[in-house]
Amino acid sequence: MAIKLAGLTNGTVPATIACLIAGVLGTEFGFVDAKPVNKANSMGFITIINLVLALNGLGNATPEMLQGLVVPLLVVIVTGVTGLALVAIPVGKAFGYSPAYAIALGLNCLLGFPPNMIITNDVARALGKDKVEEGYLNEAMLPNMLIAGFVTVSIGSVVLAS
Repeated sequence: MAIKLAGLTNGTVPATIACLIAGVLGTEFGFVDAKPVNKANSMGFITIINLVLALNGLGNATPEMLQGLVVPLLVVIVTGVTGLALVAIPVGKAFGYSPAYAIALGLNCLLGFPPNMIITNDVARALGKDKVEEGYLNEAMLPNMLIAGFVTVSIGSVVLAS
């Protein structure tokens, strides 16, 4: 359904964004179960598979190749994080987020999935005084972090593909 909807926009709305919107609306209106992956007890498995797929590209890398990437990578990370903080603070303020939370959202966009989910879960576990508070923190932070990362990757893909 979401892919057909994306097709109606002649590519203006990417299929992944249409699927995200359809999933959110389907969950809100009760057509789709909330947290189906958690209910199936397969979140850990899916996280491992995503990490394996993400790291698969390093299979052909030599130590020399990786060594040659250290300086350019550090420059990109420092520049990116600095620019991210400078943009995240005023944008976060416009959405009513604290500067620290806005920067955390931006950094999650930089990391992508699954590291952003793992870090958010660890933060909730570290800050939560008990399981109830940990669950509350996860419910409050995780959707924002995942959606921010997903939207950033989607926008970046569209920009790079153009």
